[in-house]
Amino acid sequence: MSGRELLMEPARARLLAVGASVATAVVVLGIMGSPPGKVLVLPGPLSSNHAALGEDCGVCHAASPVAVAGPLHGVVSDDLRTEQSAKCLLCHSNLGDRPLAAHGGAVQLDPSTGAARGPFSVPFDAGGSLACASCHREHQGRSRSLTELGNSQCQTCHTDEFRGFGQGHPEFGELPDPSHRAILFDHRSHFVEHFAGAAAEAAPASCTDCHEPDARGGHIGVISYSVACAACHDDELRGAAQVEGSGLSLFSLPALDLVTLEDEGLDVGRWAADSAEVETAMTSFLTALAPELSPPADVDLLDLYGATESQLEAVGQWAAGIRSYYRDLSEQGQRSLVRAASRLVDRELTDDEASALAGGLPAEVLRGALDAWLPSESSVAVSAATVDGDVGREGWVEGGGWYRQDLDFTLRYRPVGHADPFIRAWSDLVGEAQGEGRSDGLGELATLLRDPKAPGQCARCHARVQEPSGGWALRWTRLEATPGLTHFSHATHFPLLDETGCHVCHQPAGIGSQGPGVASASSFAPLTREACASCHSSGGASDRCLTCHDYHVHPSPAVSRPSPLLIERQDAALDESPR
Repeated sequence: MSGRELLMEPARARLLAVGASVATAVVVLGIMGSPPGKVLVLPGPLSSNHAALGEDCGVCHAASPVAVAGPLHGVVSDDLRTEQSAKCLLCHSNLGDRPLAAHGGAVQLDPSTGAARGPFSVPFDAGGSLACASCHREHQGRSRSLTELGNSQCQTCHTDEFRGFGQGHPEFGELPDPSHRAILFDHRSHFVEHFAGAAAEAAPASCTDCHEPDARGGHIGVISYSVACAACHDDELRGAAQVEGSGLSLFSLPALDLVTLEDEGLDVGRWAADSAEVETAMTSFLTALAPELSPPADVDLLDLYGATESQLEAVGQWAAGIRSYYRDLSEQGQRSLVRAASRLVDRELTDDEASALAGGLPAEVLRGALDAWLPSESSVAVSAATVDGDVGREGWVEGGGWYRQDLDFTLRYRPVGHADPFIRAWSDLVGEAQGEGRSDGLGELATLLRDPKAPGQCARCHARVQEPSGGWALRWTRLEATPGLTHFSHATHFPLLDETGCHVCHQPAGIGSQGPGVASASSFAPLTREACASCHSSGGASDRCLTCHDYHVHPSPAVSRPSPLLIERQDAALDESPR
């Protein structure tokens, strides 16, 4: 072999190597671009959750099938993470506003978590997003769970590590959260005091007489008022035991010193409420609806002896205003009541709100009261008030409603029972209008509706909470917990109970009553870690993080996609039909 041939040999070898590489690349790309090629280069079969997607890589992968299957995919294409996670979110859409943030962005992470991250920590991008594939790894086979995580994976970020559930897990706080309560129920006072006395026959025999699990067995709720509470509380709520009457006094004809007015020559017309016989005052309800009707300052309407001429003139104008207001109310009816309510909150009321706030005020009751209390000069005198007459009218609305009480010249509303819509609606309105704590009629109305002994007795059991407007209102139903990172099933634990039943976990705390409307501490001691660790340990029931914790805050990452309507409009179908 000549020297020239020896010099050409390396060049030929290089040329052959390049040619072989190009040929190999062409063959590989050809295979990968063909349907059989996709099967050959896939890293592994899909999980059963995604198996129906078959060979359509583009459903999940943002890059082309060639790039996805390439040997450098995930190494030189780091920017694909966000794009691929966006593909996931096309179906898994119920993960909140920041689905790629840690836990959906709904929790505040400890600063030490970020400070302790090392080179092998879970990779967040510059915007704090975490790719779905960081935890959910596909192509591991049909039987592989996409949601299965180990404790070590959780502790990649959670730097406050501990060896096991019973060895370092934080103690539990008070459960359920006291701030979510709607009913302020004191178990101890009921069992020690009430159920030991007159209410013994209605006392529950077990926890399940008052509590029942939801359909999934996760949350334990309280059964209905009618089953659990009505036997003892129904008469109280309806006002049957009230000394001054079973209804709330809402409208009134205030008493006047008619003798002095007559002596001074001041005519207020026929006015039935004489201070010599009754001492009826303006109701807080009337003053809240019509603040302009507040009695003149520094004047005692029950005793006008010695009042100045200007004071007597003010009383005369006030009396004319009362008469005019009731005349307009009798003509406009419920509309007048709803308009006044709307002014209190400075907004338009919904139809449902208006209906509840009107309370079905009947024209006959109102006009009958005015005919008896403020008759015109030409009207026939109405018979004098009697106890029997008042008792009869009160009994007529035993099921709830409006009635007049002539002995004290009041128009009253008797609750229909538990959850009375009228009282509930006005309680909500007063809360929105920030009535509590005020010194005017609205404040007095708030005091009336918050009185735990008043007819309705809402504030006796329902918790007071502060509204976004700053006012205080009553909470009618339990506040649903914000979706969190824990889950628990009571149903799976029921078979483990012994003869002590629920007290295996829920130990009475021995806390007495703190009074109506007070967000008192729980009647039960907080759950202890040891109680759970007695079963949940490395050698017993599962003590993995995911046994009780969720990563995603939202409870159900539902799969949803927009779907077009396939049903033709009726008119379109008729237009296209042969004539």
